[in-house]
Amino acid sequence: RQPSVELLGEYRTQQASLEQQRQEALQSQGRLREQIERLRQDLAEAAEIRQRHQQAQESLTLHRKLADMLNARNLKAFVANRLLEQILELASSELERLSGRYRLIMQQDDILVVDGWNAGEARDVRSLSGGETFLASLSLALAMIEYLSQGSPLESLFIDEGFGTLDPETLEAVTQTLESLHAKGRLVGVITHVQELAERLPIQVRVEKNQGNSRVLDQESPQGL
Repeated sequence: RQPSVELLGEYRTQQASLEQQRQEALQSQGRLREQIERLRQDLAEAAEIRQRHQQAQESLTLHRKLADMLNARNLKAFVANRLLEQILELASSELERLSGRYRLIMQQDDILVVDGWNAGEARDVRSLSGGETFLASLSLALAMIEYLSQGSPLESLFIDEGFGTLDPETLEAVTQTLESLHAKGRLVGVITHVQELAERLPIQVRVEKNQGNSRVLDQESPQGL
């Protein structure tokens, strides 16, 4: 049985409506795809903006740190600390050679002594004995000479006492160090009451101290020096 004309007309109307809906759906799908693509682009741009913002923030933090470091006061402190670290490294090697025991380190802007005879314990330099303190001071003085002589040679060094607190072995090591400086062409002046050391000095000026004044007794210069 064939459908009536009225039913066919109704089918055609429904078909046209469905086709229109399909076309509208396709158009909506196209618009949604465009929106999705724009959102993807926006997300990519947002990610790039976030990355640039993070880089700018890191750069700003770095510039602030540099500006703070380059502040006159901070820059002087930084240079002084770097200089002290380099001198301390030289002094530490010299002290370890002289004492056979101690090294110097810097920790939180404090100078500490590391005791090789006590499992590498680090302690305040003020805990050193008189003789050990003299060795540390001498090592620092020699380190400063070594460091400064790289640019502008220092030709003289004067040491006032401290030798009487040294044991014979350490005194011998110190004396050899001073003699090596003299051999390098430096003038080393020593003020001492230790006879064993005085006898090894190439030029001696003997001074007698009286009440209220002092006088030079004599001057000696060993042959060949």
